[in-house]
Formats: sequence, structure tokens, C-alpha cells
Amino acid sequence: MTFTRTKSTQRTIIGRRTEPRNPPENRTRFGEFVPHYLDVSRFRKNESTYDRDLSHLKPLMVLWDTVYLYQITHEQIQSAQTLWFKAGLAKKTINNRCVLLSAILRMAYKQNLISQMPEIPKLRIDRKPPKWFTDEQLRYLLESVRPFVKDFVLVLVHTGLRAGELRALKWQDIDLANRKIMIKVSKSHRFRVIPINDVLFGHLSLLRQDARPNQDYLFEGRTLGQPYGDFYHALKRELKRLGMSGYVHALRHTFASRLVQRGVSIYEVKELLGHASVQTTQIYSHLQNNHLLQAVNVLNVL
Repeated sequence: MTFTRTKSTQRTIIGRRTEPRNPPENRTRFGEFVPHYLDVSRFRKNESTYDRDLSHLKPLMVLWDTVYLYQITHEQIQSAQTLWFKAGLAKKTINNRCVLLSAILRMAYKQNLISQMPEIPKLRIDRKPPKWFTDEQLRYLLESVRPFVKDFVLVLVHTGLRAGELRALKWQDIDLANRKIMIKVSKSHRFRVIPINDVLFGHLSLLRQDARPNQDYLFEGRTLGQPYGDFYHALKRELKRLGMSGYVHALRHTFASRLVQRGVSIYEVKELLGHASVQTTQIYSHLQNNHLLQAVNVLNVL
């Protein structure tokens, strides 16, 4: 794996490297250690998470490829965060890069390649309400998009799957007879079962009839046996054509929001989404306001 290194950018962040008074015996460079980290993490992470790490790794290699592990400092990391933020990157993206950097350095620390971990600050992110499609928007979307996009949109809004989970979903994971979908590969590394409602049952039954012989994945690309992997851009193109805004993950938010608005408890939604903690699911709790009003109205009569 090769990365393009911008010397001017590297000098801005790294500055003049000075040796400590008693430099450590181990002089492993960041770029030399990364392949070892990737070999280990490949088998501990699902495919979509691993691919995301590779994309976050590129800017880290630009800065620290030839730098010794023990020379990476808190000040350098702060300067990198400032540079990325000024370049227009979202705070979440910057934090994701730093999470990966922390994981790499933590592995190096456990292997005694560095004597201490540099402090890696985390940028504070103001939580915004999740983006979801209203029932009216969803109806218009399903009526207007091309057939393939409609196929996967219907699955996502009736299951709440992440895009990576949908990409990994195989027909062997779909039990139409017992109306359940088994999610074996997830971000939280937790197996979960999603019931198949009537609408989804009818849709999946039609997709099963139209599937190619020996088709493994629910959605495959042109190559048999290879999953389709670009739901993001497929939906983005259709939304742009229709003059709408949104993204694939908004379909997961739509699934959760519609459930909460129809009275399903946060704890049940948590299980369906596969969240490790109910705190993550609380972003939908404001949608329960009508139900909370009904709850306190029982006190109207003394």
C-alpha cells in the first residue's frame, strides 16, 4: 500500500523533529508498523469498518509515514486536527481519524514499541437531530426512484439496516418461512434478528423470484457472488434528480423514527437497530412527546 506524502503539509504538522536526550532503542517508523496493525485488525473488524479505516489511514500516512512512533506527540496531533478542520473536514471525520491513530499507537504501546501514549484530544460535537424522511417524502421517493433503488430503499426502511449490513446480507440469512432476518455482521459485533413485516415479506418474496440462479447476496453487482456495494451514490443520484436531500443512513433513521412515532418503546427500537447502549437510541426520544402528553393527561381527573 502506498500513499502520497505532501512534504509541505508534513513540515507544517511535524515541524523540526528533535531526539530525546535518551532515545529509545526501538526505532520503528509509523509507516513500518501500520501493515502489522492492518493484518491484526482485518480479522477483528467487519469489512465495512476495515474499509473505512483504510480511507482514514491515508491522511495519517501523509503526515507520519516516515516518523518514528515515539516521535508522534500530542502537539502534532492537535496541529493535524486544526489543519483538517480548516480544510473543511467535519469534526466527526477528524475524530474518526484520531480514533484510528489511537488504536495504532495503543497496539504499539502494548508491544513495547513506545514507552507512553500521547494524549489524543477528541473534538466536541454538538448533537443534531437525525435526518429522516417523512411519510410523504418516503411515498414520493418510492414512487419516483428507479426500480433497483426502490428495491433497497424498501428493505432499509423496513429493517433499519446499516448500509454495510445490507451489503453483507445473504439469502441464507433471510428466513422467509419464519419471517426473520439474521444479522451476523454488524458494527456492534452483536448478532440480532429482525422480524419481517407483511410489506417486507411481499417485497423479499418478489426479489427471491427474480434472483439469479445461485445468487448468494440479496443485492449483487454485475459479478455473480459479489455484493453490490455503492448504495450511497445510487441513492444520492436519485435524490439529486428529484431535488431532495438525504443519504442512505437517513433511511435507518426513518425506520427508527416511524417506530417511535407509532408508539414503539425506545428499548424495543434499540434491539431492532442493534445499538449496544440505549443512550445511542435516545436521539429519537424527542419524537415521543405526543405519547408523553397522553401519559400525563391521565392526571387531569382527581
